[in-house]
Amino acid sequence: MSLPHMLVKALVFIAVSHPATYQLTRSVLGPWVANPYGLPKTGGLILHALVFLLVLRLVWMLMARASYAKLKQV
Repeated sequence: MSLPHMLVKALVFIAVSHPATYQLTRSVLGPWVANPYGLPKTGGLILHALVFLLVLRLVWMLMARASYAKLKQV
Protein backbone atom coordinates (compact mmCIF):
# COMPACT_ATOMS: atom_id res chain seq x y z
CA MET A 1 0.00 0.00 0.00
CA SER A 2 1.34 3.38 -0.96
CA LEU A 3 2.01 6.27 1.38
CA PRO A 4 -0.69 8.55 -0.12
CA HIS A 5 -3.31 5.83 0.41
CA MET A 6 -2.27 5.37 4.02
CA LEU A 7 -2.34 9.13 4.62
CA VAL A 8 -5.81 9.44 3.13
CA LYS A 9 -7.09 6.62 5.32
CA ALA A 10 -5.55 8.23 8.40
CA LEU A 11 -7.00 11.66 7.64
CA VAL A 12 -10.49 10.29 6.97
CA PHE A 13 -10.34 8.23 10.16
CA ILE A 14 -9.26 11.24 12.22
CA ALA A 15 -12.04 13.37 10.76
CA VAL A 16 -14.76 10.76 11.28
CA SER A 17 -13.68 9.61 14.73
CA HIS A 18 -12.99 13.03 16.28
CA PRO A 19 -15.20 13.84 19.30
CA ALA A 20 -16.29 17.12 17.68
CA THR A 21 -17.67 15.09 14.77
CA TYR A 22 -19.67 12.97 17.20
CA GLN A 23 -20.98 16.14 18.88
CA LEU A 24 -22.02 17.55 15.51
CA THR A 25 -23.72 14.31 14.55
CA ARG A 26 -25.45 14.25 17.96
CA SER A 27 -26.78 17.77 17.41
CA VAL A 28 -28.26 16.70 14.06
CA LEU A 29 -29.45 13.12 14.73
CA GLY A 30 -30.03 13.11 18.47
CA PRO A 31 -28.56 11.69 21.68
CA TRP A 32 -28.42 8.07 20.49
CA VAL A 33 -25.15 8.88 18.65
CA ALA A 34 -23.00 10.20 21.50
CA ASN A 35 -23.06 11.83 24.90
CA PRO A 36 -22.72 15.63 25.21
CA TYR A 37 -18.92 15.31 25.52
CA GLY A 38 -18.57 13.56 22.17
CA LEU A 39 -18.05 10.04 23.52
CA PRO A 40 -19.76 7.67 21.10
CA LYS A 41 -22.51 5.23 21.96
CA THR A 42 -22.86 1.90 20.16
CA GLY A 43 -25.20 3.31 17.52
CA GLY A 44 -22.83 6.21 16.91
CA LEU A 45 -19.89 3.86 16.45
CA ILE A 46 -21.81 1.83 13.88
CA LEU A 47 -22.97 4.97 12.09
CA HIS A 48 -19.50 6.48 11.97
CA ALA A 49 -17.96 3.18 10.81
CA LEU A 50 -20.39 3.16 7.88
CA VAL A 51 -19.65 6.81 7.12
CA PHE A 52 -15.91 6.04 7.24
CA LEU A 53 -16.33 3.25 4.68
CA LEU A 54 -18.52 5.37 2.40
CA VAL A 55 -16.12 8.32 2.50
CA LEU A 56 -13.14 6.05 1.76
CA ARG A 57 -15.00 4.55 -1.19
CA LEU A 58 -15.79 8.02 -2.53
CA VAL A 59 -12.18 9.17 -2.09
CA TRP A 60 -10.85 6.04 -3.86
CA MET A 61 -13.23 6.65 -6.77
CA LEU A 62 -12.07 10.26 -7.07
CA MET A 63 -8.41 9.26 -6.85
CA ALA A 64 -8.89 6.58 -9.51
CA ARG A 65 -10.67 9.06 -11.77
CA ALA A 66 -7.83 11.57 -11.35
CA SER A 67 -5.22 8.88 -12.12
CA TYR A 68 -7.16 7.81 -15.22
CA ALA A 69 -7.38 11.42 -16.41
CA LYS A 70 -3.59 11.79 -16.02
CA LEU A 71 -2.95 8.60 -18.00
CA LYS A 72 -5.36 9.70 -20.72
CA GLN A 73 -3.47 12.99 -21.16
CA VAL A 74 -0.15 11.25 -21.76
